[in-house]
Amino acid sequence: MAETSAVRRTRTRSPVRLRVEDEELRPIDFEATERERVQDARGPKATPEQLAHYLPPWAQALMLDADANAEYEETQVRSRAAAMHAMRVKGRTWEESGLEIQGDSAGMEQFTPEELGDDYQIPVEAVCAAIIKLGVNGERLKVRQPVKSFCTQAQQAELLEFLSTVDPIAVREEYVEYTLTEIAEDELQGKLSPEQLVILCSAHSISAVLGAESRVCCDDYPRLMELAAREAFFSN
Repeated sequence: MAETSAVRRTRTRSPVRLRVEDEELRPIDFEATERERVQDARGPKATPEQLAHYLPPWAQALMLDADANAEYEETQVRSRAAAMHAMRVKGRTWEESGLEIQGDSAGMEQFTPEELGDDYQIPVEAVCAAIIKLGVNGERLKVRQPVKSFCTQAQQAELLEFLSTVDPIAVREEYVEYTLTEIAEDELQGKLSPEQLVILCSAHSISAVLGAESRVCCDDYPRLMELAAREAFFSN
């Protein structure tokens, strides 16, 4: 069937331009945007002066003064170590030299998976998953004990590399937002208890290192919900 002139005009019409408060919104030129991105990537790195322009006043001074910046970083490391020294954790034995160590590796073996997750802003479940991938037996792993209790020095080094290079946002998006307790109460409306969900996870190799307060991987969530629905059906 031959196309009508109206159809042909519709298919060849230029992109629609909208007007919002008398301001014309033009279609995004994605090709031009990509060219600019590539050009920026090939260009020289921003100088401290250029970066300082986007920082608050107190941070500008640190950005422009290398010595002040180094002193600030050292102070932060010492404060962080001192705060951890004040916390009592089973199996943790601080050495006096711990406060003198510089950099991200300062006494890392003394920190618990829970503390490392908080420090690097990634879920503790992800820290534990990384530790297990390094060869640590999951039964030996304790989220509130220092990693030196179950990791060798080589495993600690690999764990530090993971923590230092992983994208925190991407890792957080790999886990569902709700804990098993919240899933039991909200999603399942009390048909199963949090403890029953933990048992299901254990029986079907779904990681739940924090027990009822665990958040499962997004990939495991559909399977868990299917198992939970089946369990609830046969329990009634």
